[in-house]
Amino acid sequence: VDALTLGPIALFSQECAVIMSPASQFMSSSNFFDPAKTELGFGVMGSVASIPAGHSTSTIFSSWALDGEPDGIRRAFKSWGNKLLRLFGTRRTADVTLENLQFSTDNGAYYYYLTEKDKSYQDTIIDVQRRTAAAGIPFRQWLMDSWWYFKGVGDGV
Repeated sequence: VDALTLGPIALFSQECAVIMSPASQFMSSSNFFDPAKTELGFGVMGSVASIPAGHSTSTIFSSWALDGEPDGIRRAFKSWGNKLLRLFGTRRTADVTLENLQFSTDNGAYYYYLTEKDKSYQDTIIDVQRRTAAAGIPFRQWLMDSWWYFKGVGDGV
């Protein structure tokens, strides 16, 4: 399992769920679970070349009694998220990307690195906007993926 692509770890049975993840230093912390070896680890990513004196990281373990409730796993994750929100003194805000229709050119989308025949990316997106507006499709957001902006050396931003 690649620790760089792993999110929170959830272990659960019929009775209980435990959600575990970094609770600080999110850009350099990681977690790791290998069920074949029954190994579980948390800490600084292995690719970090040096760690300054005084550096610290923390991990959150959040448990939830499921008691056979049908949405217990979802509630366990919500409890874990609420604990992180309290830890940082923040609050959950509305996610407009879940409440409104969004057009996306992200990986897997039809126009991901694809243009209309003999057209630029810009002209393709303008055409899509015109056609969807004429059809009454109420897109409220547009997500332009990486092909839309300049990439530097080695595809850096």
